[in-house]
Amino acid sequence: MIMKKITNVFLVILLVVSGCKKEDDLVVNNTNTNTSTTISQDKQNITNTFESMESCVSSLKNGYGATTLKNFLNLDEGEVLAEDWIEDMLDNIDDLLDLDAIDDNNRFDYSGNTGTYTWIQSSQSWTKNSNTNKIIINFPAAEWDQSNDAVFTFHSYSDISLFYDGENIFAPTAVIADLYLDGIKVFDINGSYSYDLANTTPIPTNINTTLNFTPYIITISAQRITSKEFEADITFTNNSGCITTLHADVRIAHDDYENLEETDIIEINTVFVHDNMKIEGYMDGSLLGYDDPSNTQINAMTDVDLFYTNTKIGELIFQTNSNNDNKVNVVYMDGSSEDVETYYDPFVTNIEQILFPFMGDWN
Repeated sequence: MIMKKITNVFLVILLVVSGCKKEDDLVVNNTNTNTSTTISQDKQNITNTFESMESCVSSLKNGYGATTLKNFLNLDEGEVLAEDWIEDMLDNIDDLLDLDAIDDNNRFDYSGNTGTYTWIQSSQSWTKNSNTNKIIINFPAAEWDQSNDAVFTFHSYSDISLFYDGENIFAPTAVIADLYLDGIKVFDINGSYSYDLANTTPIPTNINTTLNFTPYIITISAQRITSKEFEADITFTNNSGCITTLHADVRIAHDDYENLEETDIIEINTVFVHDNMKIEGYMDGSLLGYDDPSNTQINAMTDVDLFYTNTKIGELIFQTNSNNDNKVNVVYMDGSSEDVETYYDPFVTNIEQILFPFMGDWN
């Protein structure tokens, strides 16, 4: 029950993650609460922000990466029509590419699997040529393709042995791979990772990953600042006007990671930025100790403020409506309020329509 309420408080923030902001906008670090816009203008600015999110989701849907994925799966309103074809290819490559070792040895044997794998359409089988220190897979990008127009290349991989829960687990320390279709990049990943080897629970201490899903680039970084403080940043951008940033930091009560409980969280802070909109969120970790917190308790232990061009325009709070339903409301600077469903209901409807060819009906 508590997690449902907390989820509702931050629902509007999570929706904002799909948004975008102009890359050439000036980002000002200071914020103020002196409003220079009317409430009507604030409402329109929120509406405009949600519309910009829809535009960015459309650019993702129409991008080369999403189109390639749709064709490979042969997606039709959420149904994967190429499932049997894909399973046949994966089953056949198992004879050459030893993936079972991941389950058997807790390790991906990169060096033992290097070579060039080529799909033979006529025999519906794979061949392997041990002519490279990479893993290269040539295959058709769609069931109807007669040639191997897609090339996946696993350029490099390294790992490290971590002892946890009585066994050795090999965790990645560096990964570089990409996928091209007809010579055009569809996807790539470049990641590096480090761990606390001295701890009985060897958690990651540094994560840096860049994912390219054309035309979007996703950058993920996370660090352990101290043994009890962590922070993470995610950036989504298409280098053509859409960019979203998310920052989060968490403080915990102790560093006995194996025995952490949700009540050991001291506080969580988040900042979402898109377009000219910024949402700053805070939660007192003590809230997680309540089985069924009241609206008053939730509002006292959370703080979610909305800013437009770095000027505060409102905040999100829990309120009970005339039907005795708990709702997340936007409270504007003049004290007036409205249900956030005013904004995110049409947004969700429009996103469903945009993604219908991929996902079908959401109901």
